[in-house]
Amino acid sequence: MTDRTGFTLVLQSNSKKVYTYPKDFHLGFYVETKSDVDQFYTKLVEANIPTENEPGIVRNGYTLYFTALGGILFEVTCFSL
Repeated sequence: MTDRTGFTLVLQSNSKKVYTYPKDFHLGFYVETKSDVDQFYTKLVEANIPTENEPGIVRNGYTLYFTALGGILFEVTCFSL
């Protein structure tokens, strides 16, 4: 996964190992605006990727959660409300 600023995240599966993530493990990404969160949500919906809920206020941020890549929980949040 690569963003507009050049950040790249590579997640790789290794069939020889079984990974167990700690309870509540997730990868979070902070974005600048609520519109960024909404646009990301729209892309997920268009790609038929299920989300936990629609974006909403969670712990003082506008947040979206979804699970992908074999069960990893992702968070996309904007704190500029």
